[in-house]
Amino acid sequence: MAITIQSQPDEDYKYPAWNDLNFVVSSTNTAQSGFKIVANVKVNGTTVQTLNLYTYPSTIRSYCNVNKIVQNYITDVYQGVLPSPSIYSNQSLYYVQVTFQEFYSDPITSPPELKGTPVNSDIIYVWRAAMSLQQIVDADYQLYQFDSAKVTGDGLFNFLTPFTNSVNSSFGNVAPTNIPSTANILKIKASQIYSLRYILNSVNNITSYIRLGLYDSTKTRTYSTQISLVALDKTKMYDFAIGTDVLDTHIWDNPFTLDSNDKYFAILITSVITTQSKTYFFEIDWTPCNAYENYEVHWLNRYGGFDSWLFDRRSKSQTEVNQVTHKNNPFNISSPTPTTYQRYVKPHFTKLSDVLDLNTNNLKVWEYEGLSDLFTSPEVYVKINDAFFSCVVQDKQTFQNYKTSDGVFNVNVKLKVDNNQVRQW
Repeated sequence: MAITIQSQPDEDYKYPAWNDLNFVVSSTNTAQSGFKIVANVKVNGTTVQTLNLYTYPSTIRSYCNVNKIVQNYITDVYQGVLPSPSIYSNQSLYYVQVTFQEFYSDPITSPPELKGTPVNSDIIYVWRAAMSLQQIVDADYQLYQFDSAKVTGDGLFNFLTPFTNSVNSSFGNVAPTNIPSTANILKIKASQIYSLRYILNSVNNITSYIRLGLYDSTKTRTYSTQISLVALDKTKMYDFAIGTDVLDTHIWDNPFTLDSNDKYFAILITSVITTQSKTYFFEIDWTPCNAYENYEVHWLNRYGGFDSWLFDRRSKSQTEVNQVTHKNNPFNISSPTPTTYQRYVKPHFTKLSDVLDLNTNNLKVWEYEGLSDLFTSPEVYVKINDAFFSCVVQDKQTFQNYKTSDGVFNVNVKLKVDNNQVRQW
């Protein structure tokens, strides 16, 4: 006699909003005249769209996927490209709920109207991410959120990045005494802006820690400290800046000053329960290559975090002219004879765009795989002088060279910067 929700996303996890958010409901009244189910889709408690759901043939079930609706209401602020960025910030995740109610007519009531008691789905938190179908089938999205009540003690979790410069951590420990010889290490340049983004799906009043280890050129730990995070909100996403200009400015329990003796560092998150992140390793390039003009590029990756890369090899900058013209009749009643300087084609819209042709140095396979998200990213920024400009990937070429023992990649990417120098006549 009522609606039953047969299937919905698991409320114990956050979900990437650019993947399916499926709901399946059933009713015992599907034989009623004009039957349908009315679904009110709510984002942050506000109804944003109403759907009419009809039953699948020969079943009593109806289905809806609300991800396309939800995407229109999700915003995201990336601190890394702002004029005065915060080095440690958070933003609330959006939540989704769908309310279902039957709609039909019966012999007594006419015309059709809403019937029965509305049924609410669980509240589902989402973030701006778009994982592959295989990652959704394998439930990999669960590995990118910390301290979920349902997965306590089940494993090690990742920051929101495809780069695999990480190793499994020992539970509850600080950064390891030595960097393992097999560890991938991501190189960041001096003064490069770089942030780690994570979702902390906290249990109330649980203390978590951001732990840091500094290492010398022998990959031996020389210093360790931490930041205590008490009673964090489980509905938020966090950005933690780790660039060389800001790493030592956080409120560490044991302050330090970063200098050129610090060749490597490690970051991980732990908590008093046995769920924590992997340990991520970074190398600081204190003397980056300046033989060519450097371009720092930031982009949104598939997991909803932002990565950055400094393209420091030979580059090329060109200016494109995009012009729309129309045919012009130069006829003049007082001087009907054509001349060579009269305008038969006249522009009425002209726009300039800069195209940057950028190249990397040789990359290892795991670096290439992390960088490849740039090619499909919907949000890309390039730093020119001291300002960031929005751009799009116009074209890309990937050159692959192989050594005997390892794969070596070199990436070429073209970024189009619309500088909005429009002249309209």
